Amino acid sequence: DLCFIHSTTSKNIKKTLCSHSFPLMHRLSRQSNLIRKSIFHKSILVSMSKTALSVPDIESLHLQAISCLSDTYIDPPTGFTVLTEYAHLKRGVCCGNRCRHCPFGWERVKGSTREGSVKSGKSDQVKRRLAEIRAMNPREDGNDSESERSSESSDSRSSSESEEEPTPPPAPPKKKTGGRHGGSLTSKNVPYTRGGDAGSSSLFSGQRRRKDHELFESMGDVDELCSVVGVVHALILEKKDVASTTKYGCLPDQLMDVMSRLFDIGAIVARLPSEGVSCQMSEDEFEILHVPLLEEWIDTMTDELPQLTSFLLPSGSVVAAQLHVCRTVCRRAERSLISVIYPDNLDGPSHVPESVGKYLNRLSDYFFTVS
Repeated sequence: DLCFIHSTTSKNIKKTLCSHSFPLMHRLSRQSNLIRKSIFHKSILVSMSKTALSVPDIESLHLQAISCLSDTYIDPPTGFTVLTEYAHLKRGVCCGNRCRHCPFGWERVKGSTREGSVKSGKSDQVKRRLAEIRAMNPREDGNDSESERSSESSDSRSSSESEEEPTPPPAPPKKKTGGRHGGSLTSKNVPYTRGGDAGSSSLFSGQRRRKDHELFESMGDVDELCSVVGVVHALILEKKDVASTTKYGCLPDQLMDVMSRLFDIGAIVARLPSEGVSCQMSEDEFEILHVPLLEEWIDTMTDELPQLTSFLLPSGSVVAAQLHVCRTVCRRAERSLISVIYPDNLDGPSHVPESVGKYLNRLSDYFFTVS
C-alpha cells in the first residue's frame, strides 16, 4: 500500500510540475530561436560587408583606366574585359550593344532614355571629350614640373650618349578597300568604291561630273530601260511549257540582243572625249546593223497582226503590260539623250552619234509592236 501511495503521489507531482513549467519552457525555446536567427543574420551581413570591401569600385577602376589612356580593364567580379569610355570615343559612334561606359547614351538602343556626354557621330564633341581625357594623363598634358623635365632631359642625354634606343618599326599601312581592292571581309571585287560619296562620279575617260549632270541622267535612263527589259525576259522564261515557247517564238533572243545594245549605248555616253582625243566611232554599227535589224523585226511582226485602226490601252497579259512600260521608259531615255546628241554649246559633233537616237526611237516602236 505504501508503495502504491508513493507511486501515485509521484505521478501527480510530475503532472503538476509539467503543467506549470510548459509555458516557461515554450517561452525559453522561442527566445533561443530568435537569438539564433539574429546571430545568423548578423553573420550574413558581416560576410556581405567583407565581400563588398574586397571588391574595388567600378568607377574608380574605370577612372584609373582612362587616366592611363587604356581601352579596356578587367571587371573583378566576373573577370570579363570591359571597354572604357576612351575606347568608345575613339570609335566615334554608338555600337548599340548597351556598353557599360557608353558615352553616347545608348543612342542606337531602341527605347533608351540614358543620357550621354556626347552625341554619336558628332566629331567635334568627340574630339573635345578625347582631349579632356588625354589631359588627365601627365604624359599627354605637358604640365610636368621643371625638375621632372630636367631629369628627363638629363636621362635622355645620358642614354643618347651611351647608346641610341632603337626606333620602333613603323606601323603597317592600312589596307585599302573598295572596288578591285576588295572589302574588309573579302578579297574579291566589291561594288562600292566610296568615290561618289561627295556627289560626283567618274566617266570612262577619267573625267568627273556631278551625278545630276545630263550625261549621268541619260545613262541612268538607259540603265533603267535595260532593267525593265530584263523583267520581260524573265517573265517569258518562267513559261516553261511548249505552248509558251511557240507563242513567244524568238522574242527572248531579241530581248537579249536589245539589252546588249543598251549596254553599248551606256558605254558610248560615258566615253566623253578628252582634250585632243576624239571618241567618235570609226564604223557606226548602230546605223549599219542595229537600226535596220529592229525595222526587220517590226515588219515581220506587223505582217502577222491585224490592221491597226485605233489606239491601244496598255493592258492585256502581264508580259504585254510590262512591254508598254518598256516603251514609255524608252521614250524617256530618248528625250534625255537629245541634249547629249545635239548640245547647244558644242562647235563640233557630239561624242554620241545620231544613230543612237535613231535606235531608241525605233526601239520604242518595237516594244509597241511586240506588246
